[in-house]
Amino acid sequence: MTQRLQQALVEVQKLPAQEQDAIASLILDEIADEWRWEETIARSQNQLTRLAAKAGECAHVPVTALAKFVECDDTMMQVTFTDGRVLGMPLAWFPTLRKATPEQRARYEIGGGGISLHWPELDEDLSLAGLMAGVDGRSG
Repeated sequence: MTQRLQQALVEVQKLPAQEQDAIASLILDEIADEWRWEETIARSQNQLTRLAAKAGECAHVPVTALAKFVECDDTMMQVTFTDGRVLGMPLAWFPTLRKATPEQRARYEIGGGGISLHWPELDEDLSLAGLMAGVDGRSG
């Protein structure tokens, strides 16, 4: 037993029996929870490994994010990717786009094979990497 634990137990012995029992229950419950947690982790590792292998066999995991088209309403911009994902963000993040008319927002270009968005009339450029990272116009 460590000196620190011995010191704690000496102090606990000075408490009324009911408080000693309450502290003992807390300690024993914590130890039991720790053992249960360790057992659960040990059991779940094999299951997680099997699930990951199975997912890798049947699931498509995107490795690139390329823009297919962009849609804007009065408050949101949504970028649809070539793999079907859709990323939405508030226009408030992009003051130039927010102030533009719907027609101006609709006149965009997809550059770099899908990695960037450009509004020539507005002189606004956005990278998909930045959008996915949550970079907004205030991020400087």
